[in-house]
Amino acid sequence: HRARVVLVFCVEAAVLLFLLFLAYYGSPTAVFGFSRRSPSMGFSTWWLKLSIPVGAVLMLLNLVEQIVADIEHWYRGDVRHFERFT
Repeated sequence: HRARVVLVFCVEAAVLLFLLFLAYYGSPTAVFGFSRRSPSMGFSTWWLKLSIPVGAVLMLLNLVEQIVADIEHWYRGDVRHFERFT
C-alpha cells in the first residue's frame, strides 16, 4: 500500500508541474495573440488562446483540492482511500 501512496503523490506532483508550465507559457500565447483574427470567421483568436491558461488554472485548482484530500487521508492512515486507482 505504501508504494501506491508514493506513486499517487508522484503522479500528482508531475501533473502539477505540467499544469504550472501550461499556465505560465500559455499566458503569453494568449496575450500576444490578442490582435490576430480568424481568417475565415473574422473574430479575435484571443478567446481560443485564452482557454489554454484558464483551463490549466482551473485544473490546478481541482488538483490542489485533490492533493489536500489525499494528504488528509494519508495523515489519518486511511490507505483504502488510495485504492480508488485500482
